[in-house]
Amino acid sequence: MERTVIDEVKEAKRVLYLHGLGGRRAGPRTERLIDLGYGIVYPDLPPDDYAHSVEIAQAHVTGVDLVIGSSRGGAVAMGLTTDKPVLLLAPAWKLCGIQPVVPNERTYIIHGLADERVPHSDSEELAGACGIGGNLILVTDKHSLTDSLDLILMLAQEMMEGDLSDPYDTDPTPLGPADASGSISDTAAPT
Repeated sequence: MERTVIDEVKEAKRVLYLHGLGGRRAGPRTERLIDLGYGIVYPDLPPDDYAHSVEIAQAHVTGVDLVIGSSRGGAVAMGLTTDKPVLLLAPAWKLCGIQPVVPNERTYIIHGLADERVPHSDSEELAGACGIGGNLILVTDKHSLTDSLDLILMLAQEMMEGDLSDPYDTDPTPLGPADASGSISDTAAPT
């Protein structure tokens, strides 16, 4: 069953939130985004079928202003074709067995240095392979990124309200290892 929460205000910015395994709609991230006036689209993703999860997510990209993918949901977001900004939270791409590709250069990654489930080195490798090293934010946090909620919300708002990339480049071509040109951030951002 698909879960969708849409803010009643038609002009509200919309977020496609792709959960991780065991994800739940009423988590702190989605609750705070709703409190800030954003509409949330939250589809159920099958835990055992990555390709079908990408298909479900792709069907919801139209009409949203930002895609947020957490853990396995981050890996699903990596498989999307979109020019929308994408925020990956500790993406579990290696655990899903997929290639290091991101939807576009408007993709940002936040990953905890103390992540007990997905090594932060996976995100460092992803950012380096895709040439978005400057879009990697390493924080002093665990996999849940609970202590980084304010940073996540601030970046999500900036990604929706402002343009953090070249406004003239709308090419949704996925970036992969052949496009690598960036460097990896080796500093942790404050939480």
